[in-house]
Amino acid sequence: MLTSTHRFRLVAFGQDVTAPALYAQAERVYIDSIGATAKTNTNEIAYWRDRYNKEFASAGDKLYVFGLLKEKEAIGFALVFYFKKHNLLVVDHLAIKEPETLRLFFRF
Repeated sequence: MLTSTHRFRLVAFGQDVTAPALYAQAERVYIDSIGATAKTNTNEIAYWRDRYNKEFASAGDKLYVFGLLKEKEAIGFALVFYFKKHNLLVVDHLAIKEPETLRLFFRF
């Protein structure tokens, strides 16, 4: 049996009242983990994080920006879209900080 003494938490940025420093930590994980050819400009992510859900609310579509916390440190970042009409969830970006990826069961 595997056990962990760490406390993990998923934080939704743009929906929770979270400290800007925490978002900056998660964004840094994204910047350091995603290759240059796949990376979206972080200014664009911040722009849509603040506007997407209002702009596409009538269709029921949503954008989620998540941070994965281990204890109080951001070790992960995810950008997820939900398209209601198609009942489709798309994980656009998923980043886990090194060396935490060494502890994962699955590698993408």
